[in-house]
Amino acid sequence: MVAIPHFFVIQSDAYPFAEAISVIAVEIFFVLSGFVLAPQIFHCINNPKEFRIFVARRWIRTLPPYVAALVMISVIVGELQSTDFLQYLFFVQSITHITLDNDYFAVAWSLSIEEWFYIIFPIFLLTIRTWVNPGVKAILLFVAFFFILKMGYWLILGGDANDMRRAVMYRLDSIAFGVMTYLYTKKVSRGFSIIYIGFVLAVIGEAIIWRAIFSGEAELEKLLFLYISPIMAMSTIAILYRNENYFRKIWGISGISGYFGKISYSVYLFHLPIAYLINSHIGQNSSLPVFFTYIIALLCFCSAFYHLFEKPILATRPRYKARGYTGES
Repeated sequence: MVAIPHFFVIQSDAYPFAEAISVIAVEIFFVLSGFVLAPQIFHCINNPKEFRIFVARRWIRTLPPYVAALVMISVIVGELQSTDFLQYLFFVQSITHITLDNDYFAVAWSLSIEEWFYIIFPIFLLTIRTWVNPGVKAILLFVAFFFILKMGYWLILGGDANDMRRAVMYRLDSIAFGVMTYLYTKKVSRGFSIIYIGFVLAVIGEAIIWRAIFSGEAELEKLLFLYISPIMAMSTIAILYRNENYFRKIWGISGISGYFGKISYSVYLFHLPIAYLINSHIGQNSSLPVFFTYIIALLCFCSAFYHLFEKPILATRPRYKARGYTGES
């Protein structure tokens, strides 16, 4: 949902629908990330000494592939010695807004939000747990804080909604929605029909928002997108999770999803440099042969990268010492 639309966006500006799909996909990714990480986060809240293990596991998981992709694309576009490269390297290119002269590694903004979330959100829960139980109420406080930041930036400072969507300072709550989804799916056994209603309403809301965006400048709609999208992602993930046993019965689905799960991070990181390399040899061309060349090259590269680079590094991650968590995310 990101790599495929970006191929067409890179080739031409005549694919606004493709860009919309990739934007929505990143919003789903944020919520999914919080959903997957939630068990580890709550394990750390219950065992504060394990927080450093959590951070170490996340950095070992995310940073080596990220640096490899950043160096690769920086060499391709001739930016390896630029200040923009250093901003990407330390995840400071989008703290309050995009500060780069040349945003050549555009996907990095979402990873910046991820990396800062790993530190700030657990510390927030650990800090307020004396007064507020680290559950739904605490997450709502976290979300409310960033809602106030957004409103202040938008109403008082006249901020731009596009900057707001990609700035760390305003988007850490996007992953917190995923943590809330985890709590809901684990603890709520009744009234699940509201999730289906929420999904339908969110899809309708998305359609209205994107129609307004495609028709011209729509700052309010872009702001609403930052909250409609998490609702759609939360309901989607909850529905799929509750129906997991049904999907597991479909032949081949576990193997296929497991394979794409393993290479999904490297696909996200390396699809831009792969596309740039193809363009440098073939030129801008969105024909089917070029598209399939891109997809095959991307999957082959990321499969090899996972087995030769990621997998050995992942094996070095420290394990949690306290009881209560057995996952490997």
